[in-house]
Amino acid sequence: MCLYTVYSIQTTDELFHSFHLPSPTEVISGCPFHARCPIAIDRCRTEVPRLLGVTSPEHQSACHLVTAENGASRISQGDPNLVYHPS
Repeated sequence: MCLYTVYSIQTTDELFHSFHLPSPTEVISGCPFHARCPIAIDRCRTEVPRLLGVTSPEHQSACHLVTAENGASRISQGDPNLVYHPS
C-alpha cells in the first residue's frame, strides 16, 4: 500500500528518472529507501530508522517520519510539510 502520493510529478517516467536506484551490490548508509523516497529527510541519509508498531504490534513501520503517536497519518494525509525533493 502506498502511503504517499507525489502530486507535483506529471508522468511516471518523470518520477522514475527523479530517483537514484542503487546497485544491489552498493552499500547504502542510513535508510535503505532514502535514495528513492520522495519525502526523505537528511536524517534518512545517515541513520537507519527503527522498526516500531504504528497502530498495533502487527502493523509496523521503519520510517523517521512515522512515530507511534502519529502512525502514518502525516504521510497518508498529505502533510504539506512533507515536500517532494528530487535529488
